[in-house]
Order: sequence, then structure tokens, then C-alpha cells
Amino acid sequence: MASTQPSIGVTRLFVKLALVVIPCCVIAFSIGLFWLAERDAREARDMLATRISNAAAHVTGGSEKYGPQRPSEELLPQEMLAILLADQAVRCVELRAGDTGEIRRKAPNGLGCAGQPFDTSLKIPVPLDSEDTLVVHVSTAAIDAATRYKWEFLTLFLCAGLLVPIASSWVGFHLIIGRPLQQLFRAIRESQETGFPSRIGTRRQDELGIVINAFDDMQDKLNRAAMAQHRALAHLERIYHATPALLCSCDDRGILTSVSDHWVSTIGLSRDEILGKPLENFLDASSIAAYRAGGLANALDETDVQNVPLKLMSKDGRRIDILLSAVVDLDADGQKSMLCAMSDISSLKAAERRLLKLALTDPLTGLPNRRGLIEHLGRVIHRQVATTERAKTAVLFIDLDNFKWINDSYGHEAGDSLLVEVGERLRLCVRVNDFIARLGGDEFAIVCHRLESPEKAEKVADRIIEKLKLPFEHGIAKGHVNASVGIAYLTPDLDGPDSVLRQADLAMYQAKQSGKGCYRTYSREIGEKALTTAVLREQIQQGLEDDDFYLVFQPIVELASETAVGAEALLRLECPKSGLIAPDAFVPVAEETGQIHELGAWVIEQAIESFVALDRGFEASAFYITINLSPHQLNGDLVDTLERAFQRRSETRNRVVLEITETALLQRRGRVVELLQEVRAAGVRIALDDFGTGYSSLSHLHEFPIDILKIDKSLVHGLGIRNSDDSRRQLAMIKATSALANDLGIVVVAEGVEAAISSRILLDSGVHFGQGYLFSPPVPLSRFESWHQGLVDGGSIVQRSAEPKSKRVQA
Repeated sequence: MASTQPSIGVTRLFVKLALVVIPCCVIAFSIGLFWLAERDAREARDMLATRISNAAAHVTGGSEKYGPQRPSEELLPQEMLAILLADQAVRCVELRAGDTGEIRRKAPNGLGCAGQPFDTSLKIPVPLDSEDTLVVHVSTAAIDAATRYKWEFLTLFLCAGLLVPIASSWVGFHLIIGRPLQQLFRAIRESQETGFPSRIGTRRQDELGIVINAFDDMQDKLNRAAMAQHRALAHLERIYHATPALLCSCDDRGILTSVSDHWVSTIGLSRDEILGKPLENFLDASSIAAYRAGGLANALDETDVQNVPLKLMSKDGRRIDILLSAVVDLDADGQKSMLCAMSDISSLKAAERRLLKLALTDPLTGLPNRRGLIEHLGRVIHRQVATTERAKTAVLFIDLDNFKWINDSYGHEAGDSLLVEVGERLRLCVRVNDFIARLGGDEFAIVCHRLESPEKAEKVADRIIEKLKLPFEHGIAKGHVNASVGIAYLTPDLDGPDSVLRQADLAMYQAKQSGKGCYRTYSREIGEKALTTAVLREQIQQGLEDDDFYLVFQPIVELASETAVGAEALLRLECPKSGLIAPDAFVPVAEETGQIHELGAWVIEQAIESFVALDRGFEASAFYITINLSPHQLNGDLVDTLERAFQRRSETRNRVVLEITETALLQRRGRVVELLQEVRAAGVRIALDDFGTGYSSLSHLHEFPIDILKIDKSLVHGLGIRNSDDSRRQLAMIKATSALANDLGIVVVAEGVEAAISSRILLDSGVHFGQGYLFSPPVPLSRFESWHQGLVDGGSIVQRSAEPKSKRVQA
């Protein structure tokens, strides 16, 4: 690629070389001419001397020729001397005596050398007898004049030869160098004065042209850079003023030096009213301390400022939430300034407040939710601690009874409508300053402030219960619910809002256990009971981990032959520290906490594993084992649990009976029937336990897939021992139940048989099987084998029914 750098022209180079070479040549030529002129002068003198010498020799030679004819005094006659005067350079001639120097002859005659100008003298010996000397006086004026003329000419030539190059050089320097340099200096000075690049504009091809062209190119580049910088600065300025952020600059004292258009429009003041004022003049009073500590102070310490929350004050009094970020800048003089960017977060703050409200509000009812209640209680507790307020504050925990029935019967839309109506009714039951919240599901809470006495809270609870008893209408459907209410009071010893809510919840749970549709106030006894439940929960978990649970077995006997046809597996828990814990104590807790699922699966697997040892020694092949189920176990996992156990003990299939209470069947009527059908398909029989309690009805026997009916011990207790109307009614129910069950092909087993007479009456009433302490209490697996052996050996019933004292023995 060819270079774009300008080249030097041959002609211009020749001219420049000529300007250097010509003076040198002129000087050298002049020196040569001077030398030639000097040589010519010397040669002229030498020629003159030679000529004079030749003439003198000719004169003296003539004297020798004519000497013999003349006397000695006439040896050099006057006319011979005159011959020498014929030479223009000879001025006079003298013949001097050799011994005295006396002039013997002279020419011109008579005048001699008097008044004659001469420059040099030639002394020529005369070869005569005497030793005379011929002295010729010569004038070199002609030669000197000629030489002088040459010198003058050469001097003029040299001066002309020097002046012409000097003048040419001066003119050339002015045209070639001086004027371009002046243009260059002028362009540089203009650039310095205006601050913008100034160019010369001429294109030259010489050396200085290269510099000028390079200068112009540099200025063009600088100009393009300056224009780009100007455009960039203009662009930045447009961005600075157009950006929605609040931008400003402050000096090291916090005085505003520039602000963006958005800053001006947001504040509502003119730029003149803003610039020169401290930034803190435009801040809310609550933000000045934060600005001084986190903004200006950090800037003075040359620390960048990040997201300092402040509030700006506009002209119309609006408070604008901002986040201040700033960087410290140093100018050329080392002065600090602060470049600030303020993000307007007013909309974010408003959205945050809306989100906070949403986070604290139940979307269905519009009431505060649990979080809103917790924050409200926190403020109330703080206020009571700060003011030592003596008026009581009560928290009412409300749970709707039978709400699930509304959802199941009429759908969730009806349930939601009912919850909204509940919120409206609760507002009618409290004062304006009381606080109502929906905790979730069908649970509500009310905070009653400044109560003079506990009776006030109880009256509010009564109003709530009565108000919620009224029917709820949803379209053509009507629903009825009750409310269970727990009451707790804020006391100084509470740890916080969660504590009082827990107390109210415990009181509400106590109300539900008391029959629902009522209220209970938290007391120490309720707290202790809850603590006991918590302890039992931990003991159950620890028992599962440490294998503290075990099974005992109570035989099911054919009453006529007193032969065991089966055994009921019963769960026991014995903790190392607390000892034996009754099932009535830990089973409800396990159902409440969900531990019943793991516990129930363990019972099924252990009971089936123990069946082999239970079946040993019995001739009857129909020996079976019964396992009690909690209502919470009636789910899809039940069949999977049974199948896993049968895979390990396939011989137990069709030898297992699951006992389910009548209450559990009725509470889950639809799904339970399908589940029981799946269980029976897996080879498991179903026993209806505790028949005669709860919702007992003979009509239920044909509704469910039941194989065995177990009459509750409450109907068997005291049978035949006491004669009363109750005993007669018990017997009538037993006879009716057994008759209907036998007609339906359902086996009847009586529980709680403790006396031989009761056994005989049951047998006479159509009940062929029973279990109870008459035969054996629940015993460990090894004791069950011993009991059976004693039965085979013909031991008495009294001996067989002794309660075992020792702990379980592993099978």
C-alpha cells in the first residue's frame, strides 16, 4: 500500500541544493580567480624583470661589441641607455661606479631619476673592465593597476556571488519556511486562544509541508475528537437532563452546583432558586441527620455513598422517598465535589405499603391475617409495657364448628361466602376500636382492648356464639355452624404475641372438647394439659426411635368351648423414665400430631410378624388376629401397608381382621366404603368395634362391608350380676343386635366379659364369642403361649385370668 506522506519534488530539491552549492562554487571560483590574478601579477613582474634584464643584457652586450673602438669612458654611451627607456616600465637608468657608487651615466639624459616614480630597481653588472653596475629603475604601476582592476572585479564578483544566494536564501526562507512557520504559529496561537483546533489549510510537498500537513492532519483529528467529545458531552447533558433520576452535584460543603431538569421539575422550584443552596435545605427534617452522617460525611472522607434512604421536600409540601447514591470527584485543583444520583422510590414505597397491606390482609374477608394480628399484638404489648396500662386486653380465638360439612355439602364457594358473612357478623359483636383478624381456614381472632373486667370478654364471646348460630344463606341453601371460642389475656409474663395466641388456641381446643358451641378461658390447668400433650408427643417420638412400643395380645374365645379362635393386638408404651403409658393417653395425642400414621403402620407390620407365634399350638386353622385402626389411618396408604406385610408373611393373608369404630365409619361414609372394599379384596376382614356407643344404629350393619361385630363392653358390663332396668335394656340390645347380625352372616363378639354368668347369658342371647378378663387380660406374646397351654391342661378360669405383672417378653 502506497504511503500517503507527501514527497519532496526533484526541482525543489535541485533549487535548494543550488542555493547551497552556488555560494560555495562562487566562493571557490573567486578564490581561484584571486589566485590566478596574483599569479598573473607575479608573472608580469617576472616577465618585466626578465624583459628589463634582457634589455640591459642587450645594452651591455652592445657595449662589449663596440668596446674596442671606443674609449673606456665611452664604453656605455648615452644612446645605449636610452634603449632601456623604450620600455614603458623603465623610468630611469643609472650607471654607477662599482667602487664608489657614483653615477657615471643616467637616462634620461640630464634628468636622470629625479622626479621619476618607480617601484623597484634592477641592478645589472656591466661586464667591462670596470666593475660598474647598471641600475634600472622600474615602475610596476601598470602591472599593479591591472592587478587592482582584477581584484576589484573579483571582489565585485564575489560580493555579487554571495549576495545573490543570500538574497535568494532570504527570499526562499521567507517563502518556504518563514511564512509557513508564521501560519503554523498563528494556528497554534488560535488553538490556544479559542480552545478549538485551528488548521493552516495549505498542502505542500516540501519538508516543512510535511510538518504542516501532519499538523493539519493532527488538527483534523483533534477537531474530530473535539466534535465527538462535544457531541458526547451534549449527549450526556441531554441524558443528564432527560433521565428520570434526580441528578445533582454538590461541593465539599454540600452546596448544590448543578441539578438536572428532572430534579428541578420534581422539586417545583426554578434552577436559580436551587443552585447555591445546601442540599439539606431541600430534605425533610427527619432525613437531615441521616444525610449528614451517611452522605456528606462519607463524601468528605472520600467514601462512595450507596442507597441512603432520605426524603425530599417539594415546593408543594410533598415528601418524596429517595435513595441517595454519590461518588466523590476531585478536580484539577484537588477540590472535592459530590456527584449525586437520587432514585425516586415513592412509587416503590407506595407499592411496598400496598404489598405490606396485602401481606397483612386476608384477601377473602378483607380482615387482617395472622401476620397482621401478630404485629398488632406486638404493638399492644409494647404500649402496655411502656405505659404500664392496667386495663385488660383479651384475645378471643374463634373456630367454626362443622365448617367442613358446609364445604363438603355445598361446595367451597358456599364456604367462602360463609366466611365473609362470619367476618361481617363479628364486626357487629365488637367495638369500633377492637381488632378482628382471620387466621386462616375457619379460624378467626379478636383483640378486645381496655376491658374493665374479664366478664366483658365473656359477654363478647357469648354474643359471637349466638350471632354465629343464625343460619347462613347461600342461594337456596342454608347452613348452620357453631363457634368454639377460647379466651386469653395479655399478662406481663408473656413472651410475646405468639404466647397469648397459643393460650387462646388451647382454650378454644378445650371448648371443642367440652362439646363445641361454647367458650373457655385459658387457665393454668389448660396450659398444664397442653404441656402434658407436648410431653406425650415427645415420648411418642422417642418411643418410635428407641423401640419403646410393644404389643400385647388378648385372646378372643368361643364361649361354648372356651377355645381361643383369635387374638386382638393391643399397643403399649413403656418409657424408661415415665414407665407404662396407657393407650388412652398417647393415642389421642398421636392422632392429633399425625404420628398415628407411622405408629399404625408399625402395629400392622409387628402384629402380622407375630402371627406365626400366636398361631402355634392351635388346631383350628381359622385362628385370626385383629388389629385396631385409628380413623386417621383410613387412607390410600392402608392397602399398601397391608400388602408389604403380606409379602413377608404370605401365610397371614385371610387371617387378619381390622377393627374400625362405628364413629369413624360414619364420619367418612363415602370414601370409607370404597376403601374397605379394597381392604377386603386384599384378603382382610373388617370388624366393627365398640358397637353400642356413639351413633350406634342397627341400620348401619347392612351399609358397610362388615364381617365381625364387637359389642362394646359398656353393654356387657354387669350383665347377670345386677338386676335393674339398665341390665334389662342392655340384654335387649344385645339380643337384637346378635339376632340381626346372625341373620346378616356377621360374627358377634362381646367385649369386656369379666364374669362366668355374663358369658352364659351372652351365649344364651346368641353371642358365641367373647373376650375379656374372664379369660385373660392382654399379655405379651410369650405369656399368651403360656395361657394357651394352661387352657389345654384344664386350668381354672380364675387362674388363667391373673393379670401379668412382668414386663413384656420378646417373641
